[in-house]
Amino acid sequence: MKILTLIFTLILTVNFYAQLNEEKVVAKVGNDEITEDVFLERYELTPQANGAMIGAEESLKSEVLYSIIAEKLWAIEAEREGLSNSELMKTTYKTIEKMYVRDALYRKEILDKVELTNEYLTEAFKRNSKI
Repeated sequence: MKILTLIFTLILTVNFYAQLNEEKVVAKVGNDEITEDVFLERYELTPQANGAMIGAEESLKSEVLYSIIAEKLWAIEAEREGLSNSELMKTTYKTIEKMYVRDALYRKEILDKVELTNEYLTEAFKRNSKI
């Protein structure tokens, strides 16, 4: 009986962890999937004015999702047109890649080490709205 219980527990645990590792798909464009992680990363990187966005969160989420979908559709069209291998695309890709690497370095080396209190942010937003 103990062996049966052990096997049953092992099967449930493996199944549970397998479900935890699956990424939730928010939208599908062609063969590409937009996962919840990708969406949240883009949403969190979207500039937002603190006071102006109160109550508009759902609208902003829709805009971010539509933007990601549009990018996927443009990428599919560019691939179909053969634009993904052009010199212009290669040069543009290098520029964008440098931008993302710079942003990641900034986030890792500077932003993640800065801690701001809610009181400080509230006061900063108040001062900023007066200027």
